[in-house]
Amino acid sequence: GAPLGAMSDDQPSFDLRTWSARLRDTQVDKGVMDRLVLDYLMIEGHKDAAAAFAREAGLEPEIDLESLSDRMSLREKIQNGDVRGAVERVNTIDPTILEQNKALAFRLRQQELIEIIRAGRVDEALAYAQEQLAPAGGEDPAFLEELERTMALLAFEDGHASPVGHLLDSSQRQKTASELNSAILAKQSRQTEPKLPTVLRMLLWTQDALSERARGFPRISNLTDFELESGSPLPSDEEEGEEEPPSPRPRGRLGSA
Repeated sequence: GAPLGAMSDDQPSFDLRTWSARLRDTQVDKGVMDRLVLDYLMIEGHKDAAAAFAREAGLEPEIDLESLSDRMSLREKIQNGDVRGAVERVNTIDPTILEQNKALAFRLRQQELIEIIRAGRVDEALAYAQEQLAPAGGEDPAFLEELERTMALLAFEDGHASPVGHLLDSSQRQKTASELNSAILAKQSRQTEPKLPTVLRMLLWTQDALSERARGFPRISNLTDFELESGSPLPSDEEEGEEEPPSPRPRGRLGSA
């Protein structure tokens, strides 16, 4: 037969009406969904949001939300560019977290270097890189490569427009904060990754598999609002009896009528 992913003449076409009906008939346990959201908020250290969501959903958190305070404080410091303050705080909480995790310790020093470059303090950036990062780069080629990528920001007048400009994005701060958060959770023998991203990865994998096996599968093109790539909206209940599906512009949300 045809190789996986290759379109063939006898490949079945996807029936949007059947898919729409199945979506409407699928019952998703709200309690399960609420638990996924609460799990995400707790693992990521969003204490206030987790407390508010738990109250609204009528859920009892599996861990004491007060224990999230330290992780929330560390995340806020890094996202605000105060990496030095975050390092001092984590060493107060448990100095072995960084002592036993060279990769994380390097990542935090790299983020501090990025913040110095962001502030335009070139001389300080050169000195910091030489003193704090170069020794680690000499021990590990991966660290050296990361250091070189970071220092490349200094070669451009506008670092944001450079090939490594993503290092200056807020997402880089978020990534560093998440790595520190996971390290603290691992040290506490707790779950280190929320279940929700895993569910979304499974969704994307399933879409790829279905797209390879049937023509016209209406993939979700945007996980934020669940827009479908279909050329027509999901048929409503009233339209189910029509001979031909309508063809206005694409519409909205997974499983909506």
